[in-house]
Amino acid sequence: MPELNLLVAALLKPLAAILAAAALVTLWRSRGGLAAGPLSAALALFLAGELFCGVDVYVLQRTTRFDDAAH
Repeated sequence: MPELNLLVAALLKPLAAILAAAALVTLWRSRGGLAAGPLSAALALFLAGELFCGVDVYVLQRTTRFDDAAH
């Protein structure tokens, strides 16, 4: 299982964060900022959740029920 954890931490989470940020920037520029609508809000929340989870699990090395529910 440590290999799978490394795969998720080193490849999948950063890739998901980069793709979400790129899509969010593209939407932001094409539709004029906050008027981009619910898709940009969903992408922003997804990106925030991924960053929160990454910091919580891999930097602080902890997780709680609240953290799991927020993620």
